[in-house]
Amino acid sequence: MAFDLKAALEGGMKLMAARLSENLTSRGKVASGALGESITTVVSSPRQGLWSAEVLMLDYWDAVDKGRKAGRMPPVQRIVDWLQWPSVRDRLTFGREDTFTSTESIAFAIARKIGREGTIGSNFATDVFESDLISDVEGAVSDAIEKDLDKTIDDIQKIIDE
Repeated sequence: MAFDLKAALEGGMKLMAARLSENLTSRGKVASGALGESITTVVSSPRQGLWSAEVLMLDYWDAVDKGRKAGRMPPVQRIVDWLQWPSVRDRLTFGREDTFTSTESIAFAIARKIGREGTIGSNFATDVFESDLISDVEGAVSDAIEKDLDKTIDDIQKIIDE
């Protein structure tokens, strides 16, 4: 028997992943594209009648979503690596062919400012998780459970009638 519940969960989770990725792009939070590409969903098979659905993405998603508190400087090497991405370099040089004179000194200045002031989050995930999409998925799952129960009851009734 095919389960409508599984299809409803998978469909809703795929839509959620697509919205997360779209939010990253629309808010200009794409450097390497790794975070957007890492967004996946998993709907696990039921164990003792329980289903689970998860959204998985690289561990720094929450810093992009919520920002970072002031206090300590982030690792300078990560910022040096970030500055190497063409999308970042083009934004900082306004598309000119100029190259940075000293990537390390720019990275250090950025890290120092982040340590002093923190960063502002983009809410790319929060906006999806707090949107109507969640209640829409809940409604689809509820409808699917009802259909699955109806099918099961019909199958039982057929067995009893035979």
